[in-house]
Amino acid sequence: RLKESGYRFHKKLSDPATSPRQPFSSQSYAPELDTSEECTEDEATLYQNFIGILRWIIELGRIDIAFEVSALSRYLAAPRTG
Repeated sequence: RLKESGYRFHKKLSDPATSPRQPFSSQSYAPELDTSEECTEDEATLYQNFIGILRWIIELGRIDIAFEVSALSRYLAAPRTG
């Protein structure tokens, strides 16, 4: 059950005149789009194999490359050239 003070606080936040400004609320903001070409299926498979090899190397004890491999792993779903 919502108490009266909580209801007033929630009502105050939903009022556009008193609510805080939202980040990126202006229409001029546009995120940067990646226009580089996607890899072919063979290139994507090769990339995934390389990441798998690097992960196995980390398991064998090369923890010093873990951060870099993690950063490269972000692109496993849709690798791109360039």
